[in-house]
Amino acid sequence: MATLATMITGLRELVRSIESSASNIAASSGELSMVTSQIATASEQQTSVAEEINQNITSIRDVTDHSAASSKQTASSSSELARLGSELQNLVFRFRL
Repeated sequence: MATLATMITGLRELVRSIESSASNIAASSGELSMVTSQIATASEQQTSVAEEINQNITSIRDVTDHSAASSKQTASSSSELARLGSELQNLVFRFRL
């Protein structure tokens, strides 16, 4: 009879240990789920920021292209203005003679 009581006591301890382990597993699973959710949120935010950076870089490239084209036009206009100034100077010189 003592052996049966010892076995029952052992089984009860085993059941308590299993319940405790199951509880720990459930808590760990909840923590893991929370961490996974945080990682997913961070990943979405990172993707959003990367897309915004890409859009900003594209805008910078467009502005740079426009600026380069404007600089080229300004250089061309300056050359034309210098040519016209020289031509006007020649005409004034001829007019004086």
